[in-house]
Amino acid sequence: MNQLSSFYQDPLRLCDMNFGEISKHLHRCPSLIVPVGSMEPIGLYTVTGVLTRCGEVLAEALSSKLQVLTAPSINYSCTTTFKSFEGCAGIKERTFTNMLTEICRDWIFQGFSRILLLSVSSENDTALNCVLKRLNHSNEKVKCFSLLSDTRVADLVSRNRVGKELGRSEYLILSLVRFLFPELLRDSHRSGAHRLPEPGEYRTWKKRGKDPQLFRKMFPDGSTSEISGKQSTETGKDLFNYIMKMLEEEYSPFLIVPQNAS
Repeated sequence: MNQLSSFYQDPLRLCDMNFGEISKHLHRCPSLIVPVGSMEPIGLYTVTGVLTRCGEVLAEALSSKLQVLTAPSINYSCTTTFKSFEGCAGIKERTFTNMLTEICRDWIFQGFSRILLLSVSSENDTALNCVLKRLNHSNEKVKCFSLLSDTRVADLVSRNRVGKELGRSEYLILSLVRFLFPELLRDSHRSGAHRLPEPGEYRTWKKRGKDPQLFRKMFPDGSTSEISGKQSTETGKDLFNYIMKMLEEEYSPFLIVPQNAS
């Protein structure tokens, strides 16, 4: 991760501290950033789980900037849609909701009063909304940022994207990968167009329950876009900087709070 040192230095990772060191940071600032990852295929263009890596970078960069603790990534989330692809696995929404709620309740019990869930997959949105409802019944302890569902990010992507996409924005994902992890791109799959099913067929698939086997038939190479090889490092850099600026401006008032004000 040497190249990432130019983006941020010394994030405050829970997994790098013992509980005494965590306690000192907690009493200074009772906030926590939690990257929620995803094990889903982004075609054959990059590695499975690259979304998790992108989420980790965003969380750690924000941790470094705001000096707020960050948790290890939650790697497996609501991605059972993709289980027909080898290595991809997920958790049902209800199970994931219960799991994440219990984890957050433990952190709240310890004294964390501000938790930001930073999700990189739109497949998690329904479950995360349920988590917020369960935990914020008296006051707002938990907020969520969903990268692939944010309309501001989507608007910026639409100005640069070449080619059609269905569902998630692989253009956004692969642009970030090209900037953050260029070594994770696969040279043999950077060029050529992928033929997509008709939008109506895709909408019908969603309405009928997102059958994993049918998904693989519609998208045999795991890609939901026609944008292979059409990203640039410069676009990835611009998107990364835009997302980080947005995260800092929107969530620093929530995360930077003294212990006695929580």
